[in-house]
Amino acid sequence: MANTTGTDMQQAVSLKFLGHNGFLVESSTEYLAIDPWLTKNGAFHGSWFQYPKNHHLQAEFIETSQRKKGWIYISHEHQDHFDVDTLSKIGRDAVFVIPRFRDDALRSEIDKLGFQYIELRDGQPSLMSAWLTLTCFVSDIGVNHDSALLIETPAFSFFNQNDCKIFDRLDQLPRPITYYSVQFSGATWHPVCYENYSESERAELSKEKAIKKLDNVVGAMQRLKPRFFIPAAGPAIFPFLPLSLSCGVGNIFIHQPELHQYLLGANIENILYPRPGDEINELTAREPIAPPGERDILDYKENIPDRWEGLAIDFSKERLIDEMNNRLDQIWDLEFQCESLLVLAWGDGEDDSICIDLSEKSIIDPPGSMPAFWRITADRKYFALMCGRDRWQNIHLSLRAKLYRAPDRFDNIINIFLLSDVSNLRDSILQTLAIPKERITISRGSGMRYEINRYCPHQGADLSCATITEDGKLICPRHGWAFSLEDDGKALDGSCSLEAKIIELEG
Repeated sequence: MANTTGTDMQQAVSLKFLGHNGFLVESSTEYLAIDPWLTKNGAFHGSWFQYPKNHHLQAEFIETSQRKKGWIYISHEHQDHFDVDTLSKIGRDAVFVIPRFRDDALRSEIDKLGFQYIELRDGQPSLMSAWLTLTCFVSDIGVNHDSALLIETPAFSFFNQNDCKIFDRLDQLPRPITYYSVQFSGATWHPVCYENYSESERAELSKEKAIKKLDNVVGAMQRLKPRFFIPAAGPAIFPFLPLSLSCGVGNIFIHQPELHQYLLGANIENILYPRPGDEINELTAREPIAPPGERDILDYKENIPDRWEGLAIDFSKERLIDEMNNRLDQIWDLEFQCESLLVLAWGDGEDDSICIDLSEKSIIDPPGSMPAFWRITADRKYFALMCGRDRWQNIHLSLRAKLYRAPDRFDNIINIFLLSDVSNLRDSILQTLAIPKERITISRGSGMRYEINRYCPHQGADLSCATITEDGKLICPRHGWAFSLEDDGKALDGSCSLEAKIIELEG
């Protein structure tokens, strides 16, 4: 921890919960805010909102920022962490602290706001003040730009892993840790927006994904052994989308009571459940926050306009084609195989879709039969947004589209194409194609030994600390991808492989 000592300083440093994944660390004269999402406007075109509400904290936070010297740490550029509405109103002397990403998106957004910023290097401690040391841990590959932050003060340490899935790097952290926070609920469009599944199949898939996240929380708690766990980073709620999404019914957006029961089942009881505005300490509430009811959702809808319905934007197929060609021009010389065609559809007519062949970097007439394809179906304003200045990630996170893929398996190239900015599309694909092929040897409990690629082909997680199940499945420590060691290390959906080889049987 930082070298400053003394009872007065320890008493002067506090930790407050701002809601969602926002935190405020304060001394008597300085502050550090982490991902303050306090706007009434929600995020991702009005699809996501904070739960419980925390809008009432915005004015107080702005006043603090104008009165004290401070830093604003932004873990990554998603709108539920980088809240332009709030950040545009804070004291102009605030300095942003951000991870050193390869991509310019976050730096560019801060430049637009007119603030100075400091970039932290991965894993290198930075002394910000006599009482405050920060160390960030960066995940930066493909479409994934995220970070976790270790905060060290004389009074406490706080590891905010956020929604940064660096579970393969937890052993790099110093001990002891007073407070630990990590995402426990879902935050993506699979399987929620996918038409491949029946309602029961979608619920079963969601349950499997939720358990993977909960297992990550349990594993991290067992390894880090913090004094307290603070669940955060969701779930958000979605007042203008189906009610079940906000209530966590049959989907990945589970709420705190489900987390609570799972952790108790693993003999983890040192859990704090702060409400927005609460100071965090050993007296913080221990009761989980219940999911919203229908009346809670109606309250949001009655007091907040539906921003998606209010969008007035013209759609042009020709402009969409131009946007696709602009993106394809960025990668025209890259060699890769993309099994599936990508179809964007806004109606049922012959002229109501376009078809992209990423392997050939071209827009084509849809073939009579498409054995492998990804299709995105949405209304015209969705694709009109994709032709403008909006980041495609923010559009897709609105959860306003329907997807279908055949066969039903992940495709890294299509995923990168859909979630990258035009400015970083090329680099994102190159980084993924360049994931090292270093080989390591692993052992199963049965004594069987395998040689595999050390790094996950999805987003480069270090598999040397992966879990291996009794039936020979290797589980990636970041995203929970499963690979069958008995089937040459292939991902269970067949999308990629660890190129596993049996090397000997011990004994």
